[in-house]
Amino acid sequence: MQSIFVAPGSKGDLFPFLALGKRLVERGHQVSVITQGIHDADVQRAGLEHVPIFNCELEEETLRLMDRAVNGDIPMRRVKPKVMRLFNEMAPQRIYELIRRHRRGDATVVASNDFLANGAASLAREKLGTGHTAIWVTPWNLRWSAPWLPHPIQRFEFLIRDTAIRLMEPATVSRYFELRRELGLTRRRGHAKSCLYSAQRHLCLFPRWSVPWYRDTLSPLVFSDFPRYQREASKLSEPMERFLSEGPPPVVVCHASWRMDVQQYLETCAEACRTLGLRVVLISNRELPDLESSKDQF
Repeated sequence: MQSIFVAPGSKGDLFPFLALGKRLVERGHQVSVITQGIHDADVQRAGLEHVPIFNCELEEETLRLMDRAVNGDIPMRRVKPKVMRLFNEMAPQRIYELIRRHRRGDATVVASNDFLANGAASLAREKLGTGHTAIWVTPWNLRWSAPWLPHPIQRFEFLIRDTAIRLMEPATVSRYFELRRELGLTRRRGHAKSCLYSAQRHLCLFPRWSVPWYRDTLSPLVFSDFPRYQREASKLSEPMERFLSEGPPPVVVCHASWRMDVQQYLETCAEACRTLGLRVVLISNRELPDLESSKDQF
């Protein structure tokens, strides 16, 4: 069987797919990963086929601008057009075309975080007949409405999601329905329901106990454990080795690449650990001169 993973986004979006892909390859399946060009080394290291969405130059330029904006060197308003250009080049038209080119008939299953792919995988299921599994790395896409509630109330949840997406990203919604027309597919009411959910299967990359509020409204849906993707371990620095040896195991705190308030976020986490009497290791790829090491903080 061939699996095509659609995993645009940061490393946090990609690594769970790499963990799944490695397990599938061990079972004799073929796995291709559609993601940005800058992730090529990570995909290749996992032993999977990389299908780049576009070349690295545009993306690297955008990431450099985002870093400058986060550090306060340039206003964020200068970065947003670049980010939107990057996103619009990615989904859903380009991703759909990559799925079409790399699929191998009925033996192909597309697994996708379809919010970032703007429904490309669900469109491939409708038009090309490929299998489709919606992969959820975080629980916020799970439906909140209980199945026994009246149908109009359940529909209200989708109305809220559709309205929010339409107001925040009108170009995204427009491109999705534009591609539906180009493919000759009937227009559907509601963007969120078409993009976020699969008619065939949903896979949550987190355990059932982590979402006690969830009502069993989606079927079939499978909960897993948190997938672990282990890259080749690098040697720890001497200061880190010394810090770890001088006390009990610390709490490790990192942040998503999209966070704009990294300094405040890490300072708040460090303060919480101090209040609880815990040691902490703060991990970031940003320059944060105000965060200093101490006997309980690295």
